[in-house]
Amino acid sequence: MIIKNLFEKRITMMNNKIIKYNICEFECDGQMHYGIQIAEKSGRDYKEETIEGISPNKNFVYSLLLYLHENIIDTVHFKDIVNDYILQSEYQT
Repeated sequence: MIIKNLFEKRITMMNNKIIKYNICEFECDGQMHYGIQIAEKSGRDYKEETIEGISPNKNFVYSLLLYLHENIIDTVHFKDIVNDYILQSEYQT
């Protein structure tokens, strides 16, 4: 799996907490699939959450990643927000 950092937020009001929004790429059965990893560091604390294989559509995963970054979603709410985003997208198609 290849992990690439695309966005980063520093929240000064929360002990300079840094949240990194990463895209994960991996190949399965000859096709690329994409997922998202959020990593956050605050002081000595480090948390990381990953959802692999969200979609083979890189643009869809990128737009989801951008949404997470713009709304400053952290590891606590990450999985719920991703599930809601996917369901909303399926409903609209």
